Amino acid sequence: MIVKNIDTFLKHKGIKIGQSEKDLGLSNSTLVKAINGNKSIKTDNLEKFLKLYKEINPIWLLTGEGEMLISNQSESIGHSEENNDPKYLRLEIKGLMGEIKIQEKLIITQEKTISANEALITKLNNQIKSLGGDAQESA
Repeated sequence: MIVKNIDTFLKHKGIKIGQSEKDLGLSNSTLVKAINGNKSIKTDNLEKFLKLYKEINPIWLLTGEGEMLISNQSESIGHSEENNDPKYLRLEIKGLMGEIKIQEKLIITQEKTISANEALITKLNNQIKSLGGDAQESA
């Protein structure tokens, strides 16, 4: 899965595998052999990859879950030519939209938990009242 995701990322970025190997300081065909043979890569090479390509989401790289690219506004502030590039902006927006969807799902889950807890509190208060006590008095 990891080498397949590396291949997907490089294709998305328009980076040739050989160029990536050179940029990473790997010997020729290290990534090619791994990708074509669907074999694993060494941990130190994976670390080099993540350090070089900071925009890749490590969770996506390892599991395939989530967005491929992460958005980090604090890192991108100083890169004015990137900030004005429509392709870069589309990717940035896509990343932010993904983050929003995750946060919305989290909010829904938390609202359900709150609602369930409120129902439980109401039920327990009713049980206390039926036993002849008051929730405040039993404390």
